[in-house]
Amino acid sequence: MARSYRSVVMHHRCVLNLSDGTAIEGVLWDERGDLLVMRGAVLHESGAGGPVPMDGEIIVERARLRFAQVLPS
Repeated sequence: MARSYRSVVMHHRCVLNLSDGTAIEGVLWDERGDLLVMRGAVLHESGAGGPVPMDGEIIVERARLRFAQVLPS
């Protein structure tokens, strides 16, 4: 995610689709260098039987990000 898009996604609910095929849905809360911080996150995995809630802040390395989707408010 390029820094020029920061205002579009920061503090919005979004889905981060990762290079391993999993996705994390939550509020993109902060950006610390190459780390993205999400709050109120749920994990979406194939075959997991539904979303899995995740406690606390979730840290995602930017290098693992394939693309991000901003969800409608």
